[in-house]
Amino acid sequence: MTREYWDLLLSLCSASCDPSVFEAILFGMLTILEITEPRVAAENFPKQVVETQAWAAGISLITLTDVDIFQRMDVGKTKMLAGGILMKIKEIVAKHERLLLGDIISFGSISSAPMGLNLQ
Repeated sequence: MTREYWDLLLSLCSASCDPSVFEAILFGMLTILEITEPRVAAENFPKQVVETQAWAAGISLITLTDVDIFQRMDVGKTKMLAGGILMKIKEIVAKHERLLLGDIISFGSISSAPMGLNLQ
């Protein structure tokens, strides 16, 4: 059930322009990361972890009239949720980088992600 919910959230990332929907997506992702053990996330959901990191870090830029969606959001709650997601993913990556390595290779641009994953 976690995989399906996570995939649903990731599919909504690019489907909506409403900041309140983005806040709900971020909250859902953070909830998943909070209740899932880091090793379980790395072993069972590596693709979702990598995609979530890329989205939350703004690597997959979702733009509306050439403005990054995160710049349009309130500084408070939404950015705090995105920061919480990045911190949880940093913890997962730090402990289980080798488990994630297989999926990260297929996401070539992720190797330069700001929250770790340095594969040089």
